[in-house]
Amino acid sequence: MMFPDFTLTNQVAMVTGATGGIGHAASLTFAHAGADLALLDLEGTPLKNLVEKIKAMGRQAIGLAADVTKKEQVERAVEQVVKRFGRIDVLFNNAGIGARQPFVEVTEETWDRIIAVNLKGAFLVAQSVARKMVEKRKGVIVNTASIVSFVGRNNVSAYGASKAGVGIMTKIMAMELASYGIRVNSIAPGMIHTPFTATFLEADNGLRMKSIGSTIPLKRVGEPEDIVGAILFLASSASAYITGATILIDGGWTAGVETKDEGWTIS
Repeated sequence: MMFPDFTLTNQVAMVTGATGGIGHAASLTFAHAGADLALLDLEGTPLKNLVEKIKAMGRQAIGLAADVTKKEQVERAVEQVVKRFGRIDVLFNNAGIGARQPFVEVTEETWDRIIAVNLKGAFLVAQSVARKMVEKRKGVIVNTASIVSFVGRNNVSAYGASKAGVGIMTKIMAMELASYGIRVNSIAPGMIHTPFTATFLEADNGLRMKSIGSTIPLKRVGEPEDIVGAILFLASSASAYITGATILIDGGWTAGVETKDEGWTIS
């Protein structure tokens, strides 16, 4: 019997949105699993610090400043990775932004920016990397979708639309790229406590985070460490027969609505 291999020994992984909460945790997890890292984020983000952390773990790493909404910047970054490492085995396509606004108050500028980063950016990065993987006839892509790819939540219409797009793009990519030996899946995190969500969650001295956590079956908001196991699984050969799938990582939030009923009887 061949036992599943969850390592990424001597593979090259590229992570976008690398310095954010989930991106940072995933980058360190990939390095721990044996991968060398290409880390992509915006100019001014703490890329250098993350590069040094990964090098201290005994792996190679480079940091690349790029805006995922700019095709020329994305393609230049991908070329730099291939020039440095020779290939890209794994892409964690994770860069994203959001804004909480009632639907009737969302501005055209806000809509355009969120769609540009979360959907267009994911497309540009995935396409550029996939072209390199096609040449090698192998590779793994993990996109970041969201629970709002599946269910509605108040005040996130632009974000939800962008992530729903990522979800269906994942399926179509998986269908088209399978013949080249490339697997494509996505994760759909629920409410995760990261720098991205901290301002929202930590309002009212943490009462909001406690309140939201009480509505989740596992009774807490997630942390980046809760997400990385599924990312590593999808990136590794342990998931060799999985493509076109999305793994919900939400503490059971989308499983259903909890009630206090003990059941019902027929008299």
